[in-house]
Amino acid sequence: MVYDATEGGTQGRLSAERVASQLRELFDKTYDEPNVATEIALDACEAVADTHFTLSDLRRVDRWRFEYISLHGDDNGDFVPVGEAPA
Repeated sequence: MVYDATEGGTQGRLSAERVASQLRELFDKTYDEPNVATEIALDACEAVADTHFTLSDLRRVDRWRFEYISLHGDDNGDFVPVGEAPA
């Protein structure tokens, strides 16, 4: 979770850390822990300040944007179905 260190400051960091923790818990609950997951595995999810997130970092990660799901016409529940690209 990349947060705005300039505008968000400490509150942004704390929010990003909380969301990262909740996301890890949700993935573990839904898909099981990474070492035994069969569909998708979340190996790491951390809060990182935008001032420490480089272009090189951006090129090495997958971007998951909530707009992809929220703007999709069909109701997919909490996650995008396996094999279906976000709209």
